[in-house]
Amino acid sequence: MVVTGDDSLGIDHLTRGLHAAFSLEKLGSLSYLLGLEVHRTMGGDCTPVSTPMELNLKLGRESRELLEDGVK
Repeated sequence: MVVTGDDSLGIDHLTRGLHAAFSLEKLGSLSYLLGLEVHRTMGGDCTPVSTPMELNLKLGRESRELLEDGVK
């Protein structure tokens, strides 16, 4: 699970609640997730970039169409 946001008190409250029910391990700042590289600015802003996947694409077990390989 990746928990992110600008409300550090809210994130702390959430992680304490989850830690009470589950075994959690904080892994530090996110750099890569599922093959995607993650960058942050000092101000916490983000810059949108084009994605290799069609927006609002619905994937399921019954999908038969193959996706284009986004790795170049």
